[in-house]
Amino acid sequence: MGRKRIDRVARYDFITKEATDRSQARTHKERLQFDYFNPNGAWKQHMDMVAIAHDAVKKEIIAGGALIAYDAAYHYKHLVRLAMRNCSCSPFESTYYGDQIRITTEKLRQHMIDKGYTEFEVSNV
Repeated sequence: MGRKRIDRVARYDFITKEATDRSQARTHKERLQFDYFNPNGAWKQHMDMVAIAHDAVKKEIIAGGALIAYDAAYHYKHLVRLAMRNCSCSPFESTYYGDQIRITTEKLRQHMIDKGYTEFEVSNV
């Protein structure tokens, strides 16, 4: 008669591999895990954009300083610490760091478009 038991391993696998949006997370911890581990999460999208930016630097479309200017290392450090930690986190922490990485990614994408990359080339990330 009580609450239905949740299979934690199955839930973790769903959040880190199958979920398509952060809204599918039920807890603050799952939001962090989605943003860090999931291919649709903030960190993976940022790294994909950085890979495209490295290519743009090699082609001399953007300056190498853009990679430093749009670096998300500070937010990444906190996202990793919270996603790997075996304790709870606040509602603020569960959304802030992922959101800041997304904002940085969008700024880098917009910078690349302003410097000559087309929307089509960048939109596949």
